[in-house]
Amino acid sequence: GKGTVMVKWKKVTASGYEVRYSTRSDMKKAKTVKISSGKTVQKKLSKLSRHKKYYVQVRAVKTRKNADGKTVTYRGAWSGKKSISTK
Repeated sequence: GKGTVMVKWKKVTASGYEVRYSTRSDMKKAKTVKISSGKTVQKKLSKLSRHKKYYVQVRAVKTRKNADGKTVTYRGAWSGKKSISTK
């Protein structure tokens, strides 16, 4: 669609994912989308500027309870940057 892109990634053992995107290659002022399901392997990013190049990265997020019963969140490293252009 116009002003939208579909981001897909490989499934890993995770509680969820984070997807960040920016028009700048250094990822400054990037927006982050949180995905709470570990089964999800794609996300449609919408309301983007038309005819622009965007840079996208994904990382896995895992939440667990520690010995005290508190929830601890672990985040993986960001993936390599991929560029995609909107229509």
